[in-house]
Amino acid sequence: MNTKPKVLCPIDCSPCSANALRTATTWTARLGAELHVLLAYQVPHYIQPSLLIWMGAGPRPLWELAEEQATHQLRQFLEENALDLSLADVRLLHGEPAIAIITVAERDSIDWIIMGTHGRSGAKRLALGSVAERVVRRAPCPVIVVPTRNSESKSKPLIEPRLL
Repeated sequence: MNTKPKVLCPIDCSPCSANALRTATTWTARLGAELHVLLAYQVPHYIQPSLLIWMGAGPRPLWELAEEQATHQLRQFLEENALDLSLADVRLLHGEPAIAIITVAERDSIDWIIMGTHGRSGAKRLALGSVAERVVRRAPCPVIVVPTRNSESKSKPLIEPRLL
């Protein structure tokens, strides 16, 4: 039985994940692969999930509000990037992003992960960590990390072609 390869593209709704998603859609089209898009979000660990937020209509659990906000952010991201994901499996998952990505890759027998990286270094990287680095180290499959492109290099390819 010949099955299609599966490509997972985790996103965080940033410009670097938009670049990774464009790369993933190109790869899946060329390979005839299945595209799985994942947005992992989490309520900060120092906030109790049972905490109620008082809104105009009364109290609502913080957990529910976080899921609503993540759903809205995901829809807006997909609309802004005008990507046709009608054939993609788009998922929203609560959890620490690196762990969620690895869990989905293992559970769904993903063949490739294509993800963006913010390219932070120094103190910012130490303070925030690197989801991409943790995924590369622990993923059950190959990981393609798509670098962030600054505004001045958007029109230029990452590698300039040369005639020999």
